[in-house]
Amino acid sequence: MDPRRAPRHGRRPPRPGRVRRRARPADGALPRAGHLTGTARRGLQPAPVHPPPLTRPHQERHRHVQNELARLTTEVTQLRQALDSRAVIDQAQGVIMALTPCPAERAWQVLVETSQHGNTKVRDVATALVAAVAHGHGLPPGLRVPLDRAVRRARAGGGGAGPAPGRRAATGVSPGAPIPS
Repeated sequence: MDPRRAPRHGRRPPRPGRVRRRARPADGALPRAGHLTGTARRGLQPAPVHPPPLTRPHQERHRHVQNELARLTTEVTQLRQALDSRAVIDQAQGVIMALTPCPAERAWQVLVETSQHGNTKVRDVATALVAAVAHGHGLPPGLRVPLDRAVRRARAGGGGAGPAPGRRAATGVSPGAPIPS
């Protein structure tokens, strides 16, 4: 019998060169993990695995791990910012120590006081001070007055490590030299 004239019962036979096969479970159910599905064109592939829903203890543990990950990510970001700004803060301390003969601890206190009274972060105060000295321009108006007051307090407090009043500092800057403004 001519295949073109064969009676059609249900499905058509596949065209030459096209094979249509699927591996299915015998009971006709949907494929589960571990079963193979596919066609001759794509080949047999494992069925997608969908994890079962988490039980309550696992949900709590998952939530705890997610919170811990978020906390640690924030901490790492803050530590990186602190390391990046530390060099500028050290430079600003050096500027203050040169202009106001005082130990490093007192220079740090000057930066902190300026930060508090100027309502600015310490790293921003340090960046502005270093930029003012390096480029020869003045400090922003919001930092000029708080820094001047903190430096006056440092000079009045003695500091203990600077030269005697009226003497020149080892850097060649006189103790009464004005802060760049």
